[in-house]
Amino acid sequence: MSGNTGCYTYAKVMKHLGYAAHFYGDRPSIVEETDYVTMRVRKTHDLDHIVTGFSMTGPGELGVIAITALQYGYPAFMALDLGAIALSMLRVDGWSD
Repeated sequence: MSGNTGCYTYAKVMKHLGYAAHFYGDRPSIVEETDYVTMRVRKTHDLDHIVTGFSMTGPGELGVIAITALQYGYPAFMALDLGAIALSMLRVDGWSD
């Protein structure tokens, strides 16, 4: 695998972090469209960090969740993103003063 590809970068990051590429196995059954979407979101989340360039820390997670929320239009992602933003604001020094 060439060192200047997205796949190489993804594999290198996953190995460095000790993440298992097959952590999320296939769902036992995909009956509804939401089952498929949920499976795809889970399986591609870490890849989204590589593609977008967002870090795997707090602010980077917010970025990936925001893109996922816009891409899928799934209300739960927007609720997660807004909740995470609110919590991060509480941690900023002087925010609650």
